[in-house]
Amino acid sequence: MFIGSVYRRVSMLAATASLLCLSPLAAAQEDGDIVEDEDAIVEGQRCVSSRPIRKTDVLDDQNILFYMRGTAIYLNHLPKPCRRLAKDGRFIYRTTVARLCRSDLITVLTDSGFGLSSGPTCKLGTFYAITADDVEDLKKPLEVEPKTIPPAEPEDPGNGGSQETDKSGQTGTEKERS
Repeated sequence: MFIGSVYRRVSMLAATASLLCLSPLAAAQEDGDIVEDEDAIVEGQRCVSSRPIRKTDVLDDQNILFYMRGTAIYLNHLPKPCRRLAKDGRFIYRTTVARLCRSDLITVLTDSGFGLSSGPTCKLGTFYAITADDVEDLKKPLEVEPKTIPPAEPEDPGNGGSQETDKSGQTGTEKERS
């Protein structure tokens, strides 16, 4: 399995960081569609047919799931985060050749209170075929082990903690007043 565990219940920062655990996906070069990892070879597709798209699911500002008719599911990892995509959760796209491709544009639909309006426009990335088990892993909450922070060192009682004195016994504050 090559996909880390995250979903929207996790803060956006944690979600982005854990999706970067998709190191094979994150390490994909702009020109290449095949990414090699110690455990798996992930092959991406430049395009998918838009006709069989049944529904989409926005995971965060940089990852969208495309559910096709049948059992095929594609993860699209956008080259850059798309502002407001996760917050608004919906987008539109236009195609002229009945397929969506890497570098095609999506436009986030924002709810302005008076209906939907166009928000930011972003480029799609490479499409990666994933399994239903991978989707489950993506939607699991991130499990973070709590860190223990050692207690602070006690202050040195011999110095009184914070004020320095000179030979006359005056503190820095007392000197400033004189």
